[in-house]
Amino acid sequence: MITCFVVAEIVLFIDYAIVAYLMVSYLRRRHVAILGNIFIILSIVFLTCGLTHLVESIMFIWPAYWVAAGILVFAAFIATLAIII
Repeated sequence: MITCFVVAEIVLFIDYAIVAYLMVSYLRRRHVAILGNIFIILSIVFLTCGLTHLVESIMFIWPAYWVAAGILVFAAFIATLAIII
């Protein structure tokens, strides 16, 4: 059960990282100036959300709840910033 949880969290992190990479690479290929800032902020949102999944998988090995809480607060801040912009 724990292995399933850890593997799922790591796969989710990889998925979020790939989506962020694809957004940035699309922005570089198309040179869309209007949507540039939105793509960058959304890429950061995806990376921080993926990072929360990675930290959750590490929590089974190293229970650092203060690190997880800090990353969650940062992810919430970036997501709120993306909504405002």
